[in-house]
Amino acid sequence: MNVLILAAGSPAHEQPETTQEAWLLMSLGDRKLIDYVMDLAREVATPDEIFVVVDAADGEVARHLGATVRYVVQESAQGTGHAVHQAAAALADVTGPLLILYGDTPLIRDSSIRGLITRHALKGAALTLLSARTALPLPYGQVTRDRSGRIVAVKDEAGDAGSPANARVALRELNIGAYVADPARLWPALAELARSRRANLHLTDVVAVLVRQNKVVEAYRALDADEVRGVNTSDDLTQAEVTLQKRQLRPRRNQERNLIRFGTGGWRALIGEGFTLDNVRRLCQALANDILRNGREQAGVLIGYDRRFLGEEAATAAAEIFAANNIPVDLLAEAVPTPLVTYATAARTYAYGLIFTASHNPAQWNGLKVFASDGSLPMDDQTYRIAAEANALTPGQVVKVELETARNAGLVQTADYTNQYVDAVEKLIDLQAIRRAGLRVAIDPMYGVGQVTLEIILTEARCRLTTIHSRHDPLFGGRSPAPDHGELNLLINTVCEGGYDLGLAMDGDADRIAIIDDQGTFITTNQLLLLLYYYLHAVRRERGGVTRNLA
Repeated sequence: MNVLILAAGSPAHEQPETTQEAWLLMSLGDRKLIDYVMDLAREVATPDEIFVVVDAADGEVARHLGATVRYVVQESAQGTGHAVHQAAAALADVTGPLLILYGDTPLIRDSSIRGLITRHALKGAALTLLSARTALPLPYGQVTRDRSGRIVAVKDEAGDAGSPANARVALRELNIGAYVADPARLWPALAELARSRRANLHLTDVVAVLVRQNKVVEAYRALDADEVRGVNTSDDLTQAEVTLQKRQLRPRRNQERNLIRFGTGGWRALIGEGFTLDNVRRLCQALANDILRNGREQAGVLIGYDRRFLGEEAATAAAEIFAANNIPVDLLAEAVPTPLVTYATAARTYAYGLIFTASHNPAQWNGLKVFASDGSLPMDDQTYRIAAEANALTPGQVVKVELETARNAGLVQTADYTNQYVDAVEKLIDLQAIRRAGLRVAIDPMYGVGQVTLEIILTEARCRLTTIHSRHDPLFGGRSPAPDHGELNLLINTVCEGGYDLGLAMDGDADRIAIIDDQGTFITTNQLLLLLYYYLHAVRRERGGVTRNLA
């Protein structure tokens, strides 16, 4: 599969003084518009199979993407069909299908691209386009069909540019701007159009040529209303930001092809769909490969898990992979909080620290958080490379040994950092001050692992403790283990009715905390941060700036 990305030509956006290439380098989230389109390309093609049409070989897009892909120059802006035609020579030897993408369509889902490719192959089509049925006034060509449902043309009937973004018109089938083409039919059709000497050659004009030649033109219908929007205006950019946030914040079944993907908190997936022991093994093999390439195998890895379904089994499967690659493993003896793994990874400078958890997500999810040698999260480019390698691995490339064999060989050892972690935490707090206060504290670990270390610390601080929701329940009582205000009614009632000084709640892996004061008031995160800043400044006499993210 080869991919052609159109990133040149006349500005298709609202700022004519800004080149199309510069527009594609506008920021969307923490990345550029074209980076999202490149992700789609990389899902189906290797870097040497990806071609990008640009205004100049040393232009802005080429400088941004670097030498990892190949470039085709469109010296004059004469339409999308002309841009594709410029790549004919570079792709002359290509016999398989060609995927064509626009650089300003960052919201298209990879499942739609897969559906587009599959439909093209099964229908034996000369051209298959990505379409959507929508009542939004979007500036796209309308797909025209005959009475039998056969596509006969794509008419450039753009939506009313003056209409509000969410205004409604009659339901129409629109051409979204992604195609799969048979090069043997595409190049002659474009050549025929070029001979007509039109001022601008549109890629959609190819449809009519192919229909006239009795070739099959198909469409795959995109189903997500958000993905059909291109980004050509500042309003589009704002809407795309909202869409991106929705996708990031909502637990996503993004295993549309059973892929491993890292998000802001590691890899998370539905158990039995994306989170499988097979995927665990592939991901751990990719991590092992990274360790071996960098000569860090003697640093070993630390592996832990929380109370979720398949957590302990996944930790065992991971240990078997690393041991089979001659990488020493310290396997934690019981379910533990994520901060313990973070601490131990940095304290011992393991090559990686791993904990199987899906944090505050519902019970049907599990996942993996990976920490670098200093306890930090790996950078995005590193996790992208590791995930891409994991997704490319076949079962025959995964090296595995039974846990018992690995233990007998001394490559897997049982580890326990609970006391060391508790000692480290107690060095950071004033135990005597807490003891003098004689506090009564209610704890809600939300059926997670929060009480494992917190109860020890507070007991040594002479606090009187009452713990609710402490038993091992991988269903988390039928709710998500997220310490949000609406989920803490029992803790609030316990604090108020029992006359407690404080209520503490933690999410499933205890890397988030919520506080209830003695009046039953929920302390927000921003309020808690202010309390911490005040304590560090006024009590600990610490000075200096404060850094926090804006997520």
